[in-house]
Amino acid sequence: MTKNYLATLLFSAIALTACGGGGGSSDTPKKSDNTTSDIKKYKIVATPTSGENCRGANGTMVINGSDVSGTIKTGWGDNLVISGTYTSQSGDIDGGFAKNNKRLAIYNGNIKNNSGSGNWSDSLGCSGTWTATGSSLNSTPPTNNSKTFDVQNLQGYEINYKSDGLVSNKIEFTCDGSFNITVSRHGVDVPIMSGDQIDISDTLMVLNSAIDDEKRTISLKDGNIVLGESVDEDGNIIKEIKKVSSCN
Repeated sequence: MTKNYLATLLFSAIALTACGGGGGSSDTPKKSDNTTSDIKKYKIVATPTSGENCRGANGTMVINGSDVSGTIKTGWGDNLVISGTYTSQSGDIDGGFAKNNKRLAIYNGNIKNNSGSGNWSDSLGCSGTWTATGSSLNSTPPTNNSKTFDVQNLQGYEINYKSDGLVSNKIEFTCDGSFNITVSRHGVDVPIMSGDQIDISDTLMVLNSAIDDEKRTISLKDGNIVLGESVDEDGNIIKEIKKVSSCN
C-alpha cells in the first residue's frame, strides 16, 4: 500500500466519520440503550479541500442517542466503519475513523434540524469538509388532526381529498419512496397513477408518473400540506392525512 493510497483512504474515512464518525479507536460501534425513536439516519458526503491525492467518500451515518456509527465507501472502493459521540442539545458531533483497530482521522461539526456539516483531517495531510442530509423518517410525524404536515415525512402515510358525491381521491406514499394515486367511484377503487419521482419546493409538490408525462401537483405552504386548504390541480381540498404503514 503506497503512502498516496493510504492518504486517500484516510481522507475517505474522515469524510465518513464526519457523517457520524466516532471518538473511539475501535471499528465496533458502541451499544446504546436508547429506544428506536432516538435513532437518526443521515447520508454523508465528504469532500477534500487539500492534497491532490485525497479522494472523497460517501455513506450512511447513524446517531443512536449519543452514540455514532455507520459505514462509508471511499473513492478507492473500501468499505469502512465509523464511530463517535453526539450531543443532542447543541448538535455537536466529533470523533474519529478506525480501520483494523487503528484510528486514521479525526472530524468535528454540528448536526441539527436534519442536516449538518463540519471539517475533517488526517495525519498524512488530507483535510476537507463534510455534509449530512437526514432521512425523511428522522422527524416524528404530526398526528392526523394536525393542521400542517411536513411533506418530507410522508412515507407510510395516505392523503385523502374532500370530494363531492360518491367520488373520492387518495394518494398513498409507500415506505420505498414511491406513491400510488387511486380514485374511488361508488365504492370501487381505480388506480390511476404511480411513480417514485417526487419534486418538492416551498409552494408545490409534483408527483410524476412512472409510465408517461402525467403529473399531479399539490399546493403547499412553506413546504407543508395544510389540511382543509391544500389542493391539487383540480381544486380538490385535502381533508385527511393518516398513517397506513409504520415503515419499520
